[in-house]
Amino acid sequence: MTRAVSKEVREKIIRSYELGVGTIDEIAIIFEIHPRTVAKYLQIYRDGGDLSPKPHTGRPPILTKDKLAIIKSIVMSNKDGTLQNYADAFKEITGIEVTYVTIHYACEKLNIRRKKRVSTLKNKID
Repeated sequence: MTRAVSKEVREKIIRSYELGVGTIDEIAIIFEIHPRTVAKYLQIYRDGGDLSPKPHTGRPPILTKDKLAIIKSIVMSNKDGTLQNYADAFKEITGIEVTYVTIHYACEKLNIRRKKRVSTLKNKID
C-alpha cells in the first residue's frame, strides 16, 4: 500500500491546476499520481472539504499489555508446552480464541525463548 499524499502536496496539485500549469492528465504526470486522484482533490477543494489525508484505521490489536502479561505467565508456568497448549490456556483464562501463530508472535514480542528440555533416556538402573 502506498503512502498518503501529504496535505502540502495536495495543495500544490490544486494550485498547479488553478494556475493553468496543465490539464488534469498533465498534472497527474507531473506529480506521478493517477488523474482520478487529481480530480478527487479538485472536487474536495471545490466542495470546501479538508485536504488532509484520512487516517488509516485498522482493527485494534488483540494482544494488549494485559493480555501479553497473561501469555507470559502461561508460558513461564509451563516451559515445555506447545504453542497450541498456550493458545488453549489463553482461551480458558480470557475467553478469547487465538491461533498458535498469535502466541508465537506474542512470545517474540515478549522476547521469550521457548527452549524445550532435552529428552533424556531413562537410566538403565531404573
